Amino acid sequence: MNVAPQKLASADTLVAMYEDFPASLDVCGNLLCVKMAKSDTCLALFDKVSGKLVKRMGIKGNGPQDMQSPEFVKNSSLVSDGRVMFYDLNQQKLFLLDKDASLGDFSPLSAFLGSLNVTSEYIVGHSTGFDPSLFLMVNRKTGEEVSVPLHPKLPESQEERFKNVLRYMYSSNVMCNEAQDRIVLGMYFFDMIQVYNFKGECQKMLVLGEEKDFKRMFSTLTNDGDYWGYPSVYATKDFCYLRRVLSDGKTRDAKQNQIVKMDWEGKIVDVYDLDALFTGGFCVDDEGALYGITSGIVGDEEVFWVLKYHLP
Repeated sequence: MNVAPQKLASADTLVAMYEDFPASLDVCGNLLCVKMAKSDTCLALFDKVSGKLVKRMGIKGNGPQDMQSPEFVKNSSLVSDGRVMFYDLNQQKLFLLDKDASLGDFSPLSAFLGSLNVTSEYIVGHSTGFDPSLFLMVNRKTGEEVSVPLHPKLPESQEERFKNVLRYMYSSNVMCNEAQDRIVLGMYFFDMIQVYNFKGECQKMLVLGEEKDFKRMFSTLTNDGDYWGYPSVYATKDFCYLRRVLSDGKTRDAKQNQIVKMDWEGKIVDVYDLDALFTGGFCVDDEGALYGITSGIVGDEEVFWVLKYHLP
């Protein structure tokens, strides 16, 4: 690793939740938009300074105006002019959340991809089915798909052995920047970041840990060894942020958490050690504040906290 990790000061606690299950979050002006997994409404808006609840929205259900598991667009901050863009699975269209907490339709979407990114020309992400690709680019006008193959390649003997789970084992979190012609992937189960252009050509691969050999990484994973991976990412105009986690190879529980700050060319700028284990997505605002979700047991109840770190 070229950049020595620096430990962040302990976080401020913005919100504590006892009944809701916060899964991910994004920031919009002074608002923190939190996706709720266990609530009658899908989204809760909090003041990012005081932590005060501002509004709940998105009645959960299957009706024509209801929402179902909204997904934040990974490159929202690059394409939505300071607003939060998300896709609703029930209504099958994109929405824009404005800084005044108003919600507006943006457009229908011809296809839904996991780890969703939206550009003027493409939808970028990974298949939610069984497509054996690393990631996909779908032309928004024509529907034409560009499928980028799994990379790096394994020996044929291992590919054959694990052919039914390869797509799962190559899972990644995707973010893109159309202006800089870059697509960045953080591999979920491997200590690897990959940088592509919009032609689907790999420009760079980065490994932060001591183990550089992909075949040995793969072997560690299949033998239930502890592994580093990137379970969530966040994109801004100038930087990519990736949550790097050391996970228990048998339980998949997180043992150590870091945030990697990288430019769009693949240069590592900073690595931050966190004293809390995030449980879902995270986001970074224009002032350099990092927001994430953690959980714990208080008495007999599971409690979730929204934390705020100040990046140097």
